[in-house]
Amino acid sequence: HLPSKRVAARAPDFEKTFNQDMGKSTLFSEQLQRSPVGTYFASSVLDNTERIFAYRVIEGFPFLVVSAIDEEDFLKDLTKALPRIGLVLALLSVLMIGGSAYLVRSHKTLNEANELSRQMLDSSPMGIAVYDGRSGACQAVNPSFPAMLGATPEEALKQNFNTVKNWKTTGMLDTAMESMRRGVSLRKEVHMTTSFGREIWLEIIFCPFEHNGKKQLMLMLDDRTAARVAEKQLRLAQKVIDSSSEAIMITNTQQQIISVNAAFETITGFPSSEVLGQNPKMFGSGKHDAEFFCAMWQEINDTGRWEGEIWDRRRDGEIYP
Repeated sequence: HLPSKRVAARAPDFEKTFNQDMGKSTLFSEQLQRSPVGTYFASSVLDNTERIFAYRVIEGFPFLVVSAIDEEDFLKDLTKALPRIGLVLALLSVLMIGGSAYLVRSHKTLNEANELSRQMLDSSPMGIAVYDGRSGACQAVNPSFPAMLGATPEEALKQNFNTVKNWKTTGMLDTAMESMRRGVSLRKEVHMTTSFGREIWLEIIFCPFEHNGKKQLMLMLDDRTAARVAEKQLRLAQKVIDSSSEAIMITNTQQQIISVNAAFETITGFPSSEVLGQNPKMFGSGKHDAEFFCAMWQEINDTGRWEGEIWDRRRDGEIYP
């Protein structure tokens, strides 16, 4: 994505590379300053692998498409081509036009850039919409955009950001206007009920650009609803744990204590600062042998739970059940 200089989509490893900053890459720091289309050799900022890259800015949209091949694969292709085109001709081709075998492939790839970009946008899990920057009318949406809002594509395309109530009440309209006025991408997180009745948490990127001399605004929506609901449930669970009169201790899979409630501190006499990161063995009373604990952990591993009585030792040395 050109304005933000961040990865909008990548195959493979979409989830690992999505939204990573490419501003310091050779592509943005050197190549795009020379030409909107070209090839170059560099080390990728995503995985530090040296590759031959071909790129092209998609005309009329704030995106560019990049394809790449590593040096080993390039040399394999070139080696296969040598018997057909002749050793001397191949070497001259490489020296004179910088790797013609690869450029032929790159040319074909770049000619397919528009179709590739359309497929990328259509398959993106992010909701994407383009609005007329002046009138506010929605001009295009990808499948994920109306799905997030709980709308059909036809309903989404009828929207105008100047008249949609939620744009005003959430501050989205103000952010959109500022983004277009400054000519920079801006981010905003909102919680709202859409015009189509769906409650949703969204992280929104506002991306201004020009097409045929006209201002346009692209929205990129990331549905954060599941994450926010999970956070809310965790906060509720934490309140239940904190208010419980029973001592509660939570460990990780390495049997390190990661949380205790107030009742635990009162009953055991240990402040949380002294037990976090420790193994529960520190409370051992000596009343249980290794066989007891082996059986206990075996049941936990097999069924996910264990119920019974354990004698422990308080901070003052007292043994209690």
